Amino acid sequence: MAIIMFLFIIYFLYQKIIFNNKAGNLNLILISVDTLRPDHMGVYGYNKNTTPNIDKWAKDAFVFTNAYTIIPLTYPSFTALMTGRYPIETKIIDNADGPMQNNIKTLAENLKKKGYATGASVTNMALDSELTNINRGFDYYEVNEDEKEVMGSLDYLDNGFNWIRDNKQVPFFFWLHIKAPHRPYYPRTQLRNIFSKSYKNTIEGINFSEARSRQDELVKKIKCYKQDGIKDEKYLEELIDTYTRLYDEDILNGDYIFKHIIDYINKSGLNKNSIIVFYGDHGESMDHDYYFSHGRVIYNSSVKIPLMIKLPNNENGVIDYLIDNTSIHNIISNLLFNTNRAHLSLKDIDSLVKRYSKDEIYIMDNAATKGGIVNKRYKYIKTLRTFKDDCLNKYSEEFYDLSLDKAENTNLISQIKYKEIIDKLREDFKTNFFKYFPMKEKDINNSQDKIDKLKSLGY
Repeated sequence: MAIIMFLFIIYFLYQKIIFNNKAGNLNLILISVDTLRPDHMGVYGYNKNTTPNIDKWAKDAFVFTNAYTIIPLTYPSFTALMTGRYPIETKIIDNADGPMQNNIKTLAENLKKKGYATGASVTNMALDSELTNINRGFDYYEVNEDEKEVMGSLDYLDNGFNWIRDNKQVPFFFWLHIKAPHRPYYPRTQLRNIFSKSYKNTIEGINFSEARSRQDELVKKIKCYKQDGIKDEKYLEELIDTYTRLYDEDILNGDYIFKHIIDYINKSGLNKNSIIVFYGDHGESMDHDYYFSHGRVIYNSSVKIPLMIKLPNNENGVIDYLIDNTSIHNIISNLLFNTNRAHLSLKDIDSLVKRYSKDEIYIMDNAATKGGIVNKRYKYIKTLRTFKDDCLNKYSEEFYDLSLDKAENTNLISQIKYKEIIDKLREDFKTNFFKYFPMKEKDINNSQDKIDKLKSLGY
């Protein structure tokens, strides 16, 4: 009898430690959106109404204004978020880098050990479980890549909602990833012609696959236009205008899907006992000789990301500390197990984020051609290697004063008045960059197998 009583006490203490009063445990809901630039969202000051539902929701959330992804590509971005580790440990810098190592634990694995049910419904084959192993720790993991779903059908959400309904009796972690506005931009019919003057035959009257082909051709025409010698500036401006407006309408498409997710959360009462995180994995470049894509450049249009966190008490505010994906992992983990997590104030959140903030963030492109440092005012970029006939080989070094030049249009690397600052950033780069990223220039390899895998994923 004494043994039974002893085991019961041990079990009770275990439950107390693991659940920290199970009835009070908060769920974690991660809503992520692919290829979403914060400067194209109303909550971050954009002048078009691209995100009305997100903007409304954000009024009761903490909005982060200086969040970065260390690599502007889906799989590497989520690897950093889910593990809290840099590529020097994960070895993941590219969508084609293969599965994560088993010894690196994910957020889902850690929460599962704490007693959480874990599920995910994602729409991007770059997050396929066989390709990435990022599904580790999830009881349920569904990847949706059907064209109707990518175009914006809401059917795939039902499986996720059903999983939540069946598991909400215990604390749970659920991740929903929305692919819109990833290219090809194909907003639902009722959202077209809101921002676009014309579509230049890019989507009207054609199916999703045809739209992909036509937009890929459009991007080829725009890409590196200065080096390709396009003379018709008016034609070029129309192409760029068309592409940008399509992107904005597909952001609206993602916002439409977001509304359905939030409506379900609110109607189910989950907003009262859940931490909800809104995360963008990377941006989209529409600048610097019009490289219209992501992955290969590390300007802020690609690496600066939207981030918002909503607590049950609807406390809100703006958080300006400099953070990257790994910081976000630590902030989320701390919030879930903070003893006062349901009642945290702006001051509390500010103090927590400050603990995980950075003075400088180190970033790299997915082909390991560019490395950089960004702080709250300056950006330094160094070319690590070059590809033959690559239009992105314009500079060996770049330096931008973000307080004066948010779009990073003017390279100030030769400006004498910035010499001391540039020299310090150069030294920081030399000393620290390879502490975060696993390759040296001579070791960088971009094999044909990788290229073929990326092409198969639409990159």
